[in-house]
Amino acid sequence: VVLGVTGEVGLHLTGSFWVVVLGLATYAWGRRLGEWPVAAAIIVVTSPLVVAGQNLMIDIPMLALASSSVAMYLRACEKNSVGTAVAAGMLAGLAVNFKYAGVVAIVVIIIDSVLWRRWRMLAAGVIGLVLFAAGQLASMAIYGEPQILHARNWIQRLWPSDVSDVLHRTSTAVVYL
Repeated sequence: VVLGVTGEVGLHLTGSFWVVVLGLATYAWGRRLGEWPVAAAIIVVTSPLVVAGQNLMIDIPMLALASSSVAMYLRACEKNSVGTAVAAGMLAGLAVNFKYAGVVAIVVIIIDSVLWRRWRMLAAGVIGLVLFAAGQLASMAIYGEPQILHARNWIQRLWPSDVSDVLHRTSTAVVYL
């Protein structure tokens, strides 16, 4: 049972919602960047990573929220709308609370705001950071520690490692990239 949704069909429909959100965000980016926004959206939502991740894993919702936040931020910059920027920041904050890789959206928004001196649009990055902090405070209330530390400690209990092991894994991952 996830959010009151039961059964295989219900879970797939819930997962499909995030794929649709990702497709719409990709379409919005595609309209800005090229001549084939529909093709870009279709390629993204039918890619093996998205199709395989459509089982309510947190990767697709995080990607959908992060992509939507950056697309909305760009729209806020075009309209010079702080309200739209705040909404973009809220999506970015939700993305990072789904999965920490969503922090990329907040970083992109903050770097763009600073580099292009869009000081009013910096509200999006600030809101994203505030929502990230709120998620950590909620985790402290539940687990007694911020989620970022709770997850780290949980992983260390499952897979104990020392510094040399972490350096070895990191260097191996960089070589594969």
